[in-house]
Amino acid sequence: MKGIVIEGLKGASGLGFPTANIKVNPKDSHPSGVYAGLVEVLDGSHTGTYLATIHIDDNFKHEAEAHLLNFSGDLYGSTISILIKDRIRDCKFPCKSKQEFKDRLSLDCKQVKAILNK
Repeated sequence: MKGIVIEGLKGASGLGFPTANIKVNPKDSHPSGVYAGLVEVLDGSHTGTYLATIHIDDNFKHEAEAHLLNFSGDLYGSTISILIKDRIRDCKFPCKSKQEFKDRLSLDCKQVKAILNK
């Protein structure tokens, strides 16, 4: 999947997990879920390849969001390419608090590192 980073919802960003969101052609999308993958930043001042937690939700069928691990910076307007490597879990899970959601996102990031740093 490839696209220009756009503004998305601020849910995970407010918890310290900012995401790079792109519009996705439905034929290029994957089923709803959380995935381990790579994001290549193709232009701008942050070019390179980063490990990422990637979220695709059927409620937002034409958008994918990626949290780039060990990345800090602004990617709005940059072109990125998302390569999905492995599925981690379903999108939905019972979340009773913001802390529980933050803990789940942290666990997702640890899983990405374990899967991709083999």
